[in-house]
Amino acid sequence: VTLTQVENRPVKLETQIVTAPDVDSGARTVIDKGRVGRYIEWDWMVKKADGSVDARKIETLYPAAPAVVAVGG
Repeated sequence: VTLTQVENRPVKLETQIVTAPDVDSGARTVIDKGRVGRYIEWDWMVKKADGSVDARKIETLYPAAPAVVAVGG
């Protein structure tokens, strides 16, 4: 069995800006700081006794969440 990591990268979403009437004009307030996700890809290979090979790609995504910032309107 061989397991090789092919890719491992962060996944970040754009910050969402929302207008909030209760925030002073020109001010910004962080509502949610968000979360950076991650994409990981592996090559998985099993070489069997008869010489045949079972190969697969394994993909895992840890989801990201955007930061949300309120601006005064």
